[in-house]
Amino acid sequence: MEDRIVIDPEGADLVRTIFQMYADGSSLKQICANLDGLGIHPPGAAMKRKKTSIGWNPSTLSGNLERGEGILNNRLYIGERIFNRRRYVEEPDGKGGIKRRPRDNDPSLWKITMMPELRIISDDLWSRVKDRQALERTRRDHNFGLNKNPLAGAKRQTYLFRSWSCVAAAALSMSLLAEAAGVVGSTFERVPASTSARSPRLSLNGGS
Repeated sequence: MEDRIVIDPEGADLVRTIFQMYADGSSLKQICANLDGLGIHPPGAAMKRKKTSIGWNPSTLSGNLERGEGILNNRLYIGERIFNRRRYVEEPDGKGGIKRRPRDNDPSLWKITMMPELRIISDDLWSRVKDRQALERTRRDHNFGLNKNPLAGAKRQTYLFRSWSCVAAAALSMSLLAEAAGVVGSTFERVPASTSARSPRLSLNGGS
């Protein structure tokens, strides 16, 4: 029988706070610093047994927009679960062996299942985040002259988001995060259909 996914309330609150902070103008680095300052561990920290040595990274939040990776791009948060996003191909590893490597499928091959019961982010907040991502990408491209040369995209730096939040917004963000302090883990967890026992939670970072 197929596993079902349920929402972890504390993790969902943390995700909503991250979305709200970014939509209100906090930079990725500011959000990460606030999370670290409050002792909130990033996804996978417990599993990697490095809670004291690793912190939040902007890539955990921004990921890859086209691939739907990163907390701010995870469409499962708006109730869309996407299957067949990738395939794996076998290639020589240069050492006489074979290694499986991921390859992105064309979006036309994706299988999207609507799961409104898993929505934790409103359409309005999702749209505000997407609008800000587009604005920051345009600013970055302009500042580095990437919009003048169609081949310049290969030279793009990954995280060049600029902060334009005011002190009041930062203070509000800290207040919101304080309410989520101590949250460790993910937003969703898989529950086997045949039992009520908990199994490892889905990553905050992963796609749907």
